[in-house]
Amino acid sequence: MASLLWIRKLDQSPYSDLFQPQAWSVLQDQFTTECCSILGLPVTSPLLISCTAGAVALPTLLKFASLSKKDWSTDEVLPVEIALTPEYQFHSTFTCPVSKEQASKTNPPVRLVCGHVICRGSMEGLSKAPNAKYGRVRHTAVPIRE
Repeated sequence: MASLLWIRKLDQSPYSDLFQPQAWSVLQDQFTTECCSILGLPVTSPLLISCTAGAVALPTLLKFASLSKKDWSTDEVLPVEIALTPEYQFHSTFTCPVSKEQASKTNPPVRLVCGHVICRGSMEGLSKAPNAKYGRVRHTAVPIRE
């Protein structure tokens, strides 16, 4: 607010650096970061991050596919280690689509044979509860490796 007192003599003002063009760019980035943080949104586009991480991983996967004759598309985990830089590494939290609870060590996510992923507690609850419309749930689960 004190910078407004110097509006007629901006070149002599101790606040003149606040009115430089690069300062507005920095201010815009800070505002965007804070606004996204308050709203719980990512600062960068998740689609951009996914595409970029895929582009980083693709050469390794293509090289492995050309050297290997095994069909690894049905495996649970990738057959090779893909090193991503820290900006593409995130702490993943899985939320069960059935119970809407976050997975934990005591209630880990499991992949059903059909490909769906739910928490173990939800799977056990569904397998025990008879359902008049669909009958009992008869899926076997495969633990997901971290």
